[in-house]
Amino acid sequence: MDKFIEKLSRYHLLTNLIPGILFLYLLDILGIYSIDLNEWLNALCMGYFAGMVISRVSSIVIEPWFRKWKIVKYAPYPDFLKAEKEDTKLSELLADNNMYRTFVAMLMLLALLEVGHLIPVVDDFLHSSWAAIVMITLLLLLYVLAYRKQTNYIRERVGKLTKDK
Repeated sequence: MDKFIEKLSRYHLLTNLIPGILFLYLLDILGIYSIDLNEWLNALCMGYFAGMVISRVSSIVIEPWFRKWKIVKYAPYPDFLKAEKEDTKLSELLADNNMYRTFVAMLMLLALLEVGHLIPVVDDFLHSSWAAIVMITLLLLLYVLAYRKQTNYIRERVGKLTKDK
């Protein structure tokens, strides 16, 4: 466990662990779903996983929406790669930026769950076996899309490095 905590980067702490534990805590406070976070290992593992899911929702859903609605505009990726080499602070700024996007996703998910919790038929569904099947299917789709997106980033970086040489 100590090695896990040592390897937990600032980025993972800001975009996964903190939002995940906060999300689970707020689920309990809002009365949407109760999860025992008194056991620290349970809180750490469940919080990290919840945060990973929220982070992926922010990347796969929120980011494209914000780009489409022109709420954000990104620099071209090759320009970012060049700037990243020269500006060491850029990686910190990117981590903060992704944390904000993750918090947007967390709050949107909480709002959706709260609305669903207030509608009896939706709340009944959310506590049914069918909800688990839907959730697993959605998580599978989310991580397939996340894997594809990450692979594209890796391919772009490799392409940029091999092109420059």
